[in-house]
Amino acid sequence: MESRYAQIEKGALAVVWGCKKFRDYLTGMHFNIETDHKPLIPILSKKNLDDLSPRLQRIKLRMMKFSYTIVHIPGKELFAADALSRNLQKVPCKREELEAEIDAFIQMLTSSLPTSSLRLDELRAAQLKDETCQKLTDYVMKGLPSKKKLIHYVYHIGTTVTKYQFKMDC
Repeated sequence: MESRYAQIEKGALAVVWGCKKFRDYLTGMHFNIETDHKPLIPILSKKNLDDLSPRLQRIKLRMMKFSYTIVHIPGKELFAADALSRNLQKVPCKREELEAEIDAFIQMLTSSLPTSSLRLDELRAAQLKDETCQKLTDYVMKGLPSKKKLIHYVYHIGTTVTKYQFKMDC
């Protein structure tokens, strides 16, 4: 279907895909979109919907839920796109480094929450009382039981629980 799209439409669609993929992190935040495709800038920022083709109108409508600024970066200076588009060899990471990075991320995340420490304490107390949170904590700390033993309402969480790390003080 997209094989008949113009390059400008493909570029705009790539921006929409990226924003949709990371919408949990981008919604409510103002962020910058860096592109090396200069004609994309007025389409996603200044042009009125009436001035765009129907396909570009739909694409721009999908972007209206985000607060962003789109800027042009020449291709030779856009290193992130080159790095992300290459098949890089995986470098083994030490577990201690990974845990330190995760701890730093969790600390940054909790410190940037728009809540008071009193409210965070209330949330921690509520999580300790919540049966689902208790089971999830138990699964993260001790490992998952067999699928037959997983309680139905925790199963959807439990299927991916092995990907999570648990931080007791958060």
